Amino acid sequence: MDKAKGLPQSSYLFRIGSNTAMPLLGATIIAASAFIAVYLSPDSAGEYARDLFLVLCVSLLASWFLALVQVPICARSWLPASGGGKKQAAEGKLHKFVRRTISLFIAHKAATIASDCVLLVVSGGR
Repeated sequence: MDKAKGLPQSSYLFRIGSNTAMPLLGATIIAASAFIAVYLSPDSAGEYARDLFLVLCVSLLASWFLALVQVPICARSWLPASGGGKKQAAEGKLHKFVRRTISLFIAHKAATIASDCVLLVVSGGR
């Protein structure tokens, strides 16, 4: 049984951030620490690549912050306000659009794969 079922909106929005904050921060710190050797390098490579580490750290921390802010905001606008369950969420316009789009792609597998390959080739050209 789902623990969030029937919770008020403010409660499940808080749980989204509190349950994901530390794992996301841990992954951010691990990714930044992989490049710390470049930042601490005393030779010329470190001198030229220090800014790379700083930009990486700032962008990862900004990404972490946005994940904790943006996901609850999107959940608030996309999910039902009360514990209506799956049925109420599945009746939303966004859910219906996504379901129809995915069904269309699945129904036309060959055309989907072919168009994906064409888009990949086109995007690879300069």
